[in-house]
Amino acid sequence: MIGKLRYYHSKLPKELDYYYVWLPDCGHSIMCVLSQHIDDARKGDISDYMLPVPVKYVLEKGYIAHPECIEVKARYILPFGLLIEGNYEEW
Repeated sequence: MIGKLRYYHSKLPKELDYYYVWLPDCGHSIMCVLSQHIDDARKGDISDYMLPVPVKYVLEKGYIAHPECIEVKARYILPFGLLIEGNYEEW
């Protein structure tokens, strides 16, 4: 997807590896579209709906691989953003 500054410490499934990023403020992440936004995302520019979700969360909670994105179920609350309970962040 974008140039990788770092690589994940374990081999990722091929469909996730394409969307893997390491960001200084998020750590190891997968660029995903949240389930509650998938229909709207498909009507427009899907990249506008992508956000970084911790790799450990995606692997543990599950995902749906679509041809154009990775879909995950997670909570997003304005103005706070992605709300994930637990220790999923990795740096």
